[in-house]
Amino acid sequence: MKKFYIILSLFFISLLTNPAVADDLGMENYTSGFENAWYGQKPVTNEEFEKAVTKLEDKKKGPKNKAFKGNNLNNGVENSNYLNELSEKTILLGLPVELITSDGEEIPVGHYNVVGKKIKNKIYIEFRQSYSVIATVEASETDSDFGETSINFVKLLPCDETKVKIIYGSVEFNAATFINVKNILSD
Repeated sequence: MKKFYIILSLFFISLLTNPAVADDLGMENYTSGFENAWYGQKPVTNEEFEKAVTKLEDKKKGPKNKAFKGNNLNNGVENSNYLNELSEKTILLGLPVELITSDGEEIPVGHYNVVGKKIKNKIYIEFRQSYSVIATVEASETDSDFGETSINFVKLLPCDETKVKIIYGSVEFNAATFINVKNILSD
């Protein structure tokens, strides 16, 4: 127990004889307050300041022609028809009933890629499956968008038991046509 008291007393003596920790850090004149807010900071020359500002401005501007990852939307095609062709490929129509055109062409039940064409101020709507044109129907151009929110659309609207209305919209024009429903009972 005597050893413990001896060690404890030596410890207290060493604490009393050591200078303050602040003096070891070079802060002998430090007092907390506003006047010492920049204490310990090194002064910056005007030249160093200007270098830092120009470096930050250059970083902020960055490269003007930054290369983006991925492919260009046009994939190297310069004409604007690429977007129109792309949008036409996505216009699909599912027919739940068999239709017959005024020319006698039958349009069987199925899914069709619908393409609208304007030839000599007349509008034609083609019903396609794969690369084959199943039927072509003449339509009337209209300024109405039929309350649709998308630019490219096609819909089948029932009129009565003998007719349906096909509405079509694209970037170039909007159109509508009536097509007769094939009468199954008369066959």
